[in-house]
Amino acid sequence: IVDTGIDFNHLDLKPLGALCFSAFGLSCQDDNGHGTHVGGIVAARDNDRDVVGVAPKATLYAVKVLDKSGSGSDSTVMAGLDWIADNASLVNPPIRVVNMSLGRPGTLGDNPALRAIVQAVHALGIAIVVSAGNDASKTVSQQVPATYPEVMAVASTTAIDGSNAGCKSFKGTILKDTASYFTTDGAYNLATGIGVTVSAPGAEKENVTRSCFASSVGILSTRLGGGTTRMSGTSMAAPHVAGVVALMWQKALVSGGLLLPQDARLQIRGGVVRGGIAPLNSPTSGYTFDGEREGIL
Repeated sequence: IVDTGIDFNHLDLKPLGALCFSAFGLSCQDDNGHGTHVGGIVAARDNDRDVVGVAPKATLYAVKVLDKSGSGSDSTVMAGLDWIADNASLVNPPIRVVNMSLGRPGTLGDNPALRAIVQAVHALGIAIVVSAGNDASKTVSQQVPATYPEVMAVASTTAIDGSNAGCKSFKGTILKDTASYFTTDGAYNLATGIGVTVSAPGAEKENVTRSCFASSVGILSTRLGGGTTRMSGTSMAAPHVAGVVALMWQKALVSGGLLLPQDARLQIRGGVVRGGIAPLNSPTSGYTFDGEREGIL
């Protein structure tokens, strides 16, 4: 989990605290909450408390590249990816999936060194899942690292139908599998490898307020300090995919095989629901259809 760290004291999470990296001192402990929420979506334990992650038997490694305000830099991200490249095969279990619910505006070639370390991690056979971004005015080709062909960029949708508090100009509700009003998107280009690999829930639902605005209800996951909280964003969509890739790895290992990153992408894109139909168009004014309905994870 390349993020703000993970809460090592959370009873629904069991990250390996002795095997971690921090670009901010010696501690990998989350001091923001974002990384704990992301980690819970991936691998909160299947027990009698809080929530259950997508892959509850997965082992989490904290790679802290963002500080207590949720800020970082290309340098801190590169340091974290360097640690992954150096340690992926040395830890047990090996690191096989990286989740990066982070990003910045940028272009494919604006930092060759960052691209190079992403390529190095990818070359080790590690799947890299990233958030597409939370700017509906942009496409993933304008976001780093989402624009990198080596990563799987994930856009956000709703998971269930929302409600309408009485907006008279919009009849009905915002349905499940609708593109989130905030999501960055961009059709996947087979030739370049740039674009959204898949959409996944980044919010539970969107309700229409009486004054006709879309209001997001976040994904429920683990909270810094214990318990649960809700957050929305492509940051929450990406770990749903990372969890699925972990399950795909589990299946491959049981059968004595491996899972290459490119095969993970192909299987995910080939295994979506409502391909050609969803994501549905957001009714919000800032949304523009990107030309591909890639389906929902």
